[in-house]
Amino acid sequence: MIGSLFKDIRINRSMSQYEASLNSVSLATYRKIEKEETDISFANLIQVLDNLNLTVEEFIYIWNTKQCTERSSNPLNKLKSKKYFNDSNSISQLINEQKDITVIQTLECIRAMHNKELEKASEIAGEIWSDMKNLEKLYPYDLLCLTHIFMAFDTNVLGEVKQRIKKDLINWRDFEDFHLTEITFHLNLGKFYEVKNYYENAIENYQEALDLSVVNHHGLYTGAAMYRLGQLEDDLDMLNKAEVLLKTFDSGLYESLKSEY
Repeated sequence: MIGSLFKDIRINRSMSQYEASLNSVSLATYRKIEKEETDISFANLIQVLDNLNLTVEEFIYIWNTKQCTERSSNPLNKLKSKKYFNDSNSISQLINEQKDITVIQTLECIRAMHNKELEKASEIAGEIWSDMKNLEKLYPYDLLCLTHIFMAFDTNVLGEVKQRIKKDLINWRDFEDFHLTEITFHLNLGKFYEVKNYYENAIENYQEALDLSVVNHHGLYTGAAMYRLGQLEDDLDMLNKAEVLLKTFDSGLYESLKSEY
């Protein structure tokens, strides 16, 4: 398991086996480790992690995440699977499936926003941030929750939340499909600015979401970013391209975005 995880991380970081094995074990031994044909000592494990620019804490988190054999039982993937919420019942159903308090609070905050209970949503968002802000490090799980509830934060708190997310996103952007959380961050922050009529800030974040979506070859989020940019910039050509992408990948998301304007 450790060897295969080394391999996944190494490939995600575009590193060679030689680079990963420097100052730890021989290249031949490292290759055997990746194939799970031999074990690795703790001292050499620490050196390999250093070569991979990874802390022990980060490695343990990734290890624990990999242990979840049922992806659907992982609350992070449950929340990640929801690209948009089109009714209160679907949110309530998802809440009933959860056991983790942070995910439950996040979904309750989203439900309150959906029902236009803005004071309640703001209160829940404040509780979530109060629990997270003093943590030494925010993990993907925490960041994903925060990026879904931007609209609920008070303006005087949002700047602090935004800077913290930007700081901790850097630690995780190399792994699996975590770039989707970074894209969601910019899409939701852009929407916050748009609602507050800070259009330059909104356009800046939508453009960042678009750039990340294109680089990571994600058609659905490319379409979402293009649609919001097209609306703000009154760009009919961009809106038409966004419509094609969204209807190709998820017509429901297209209808959801269209209802915003």
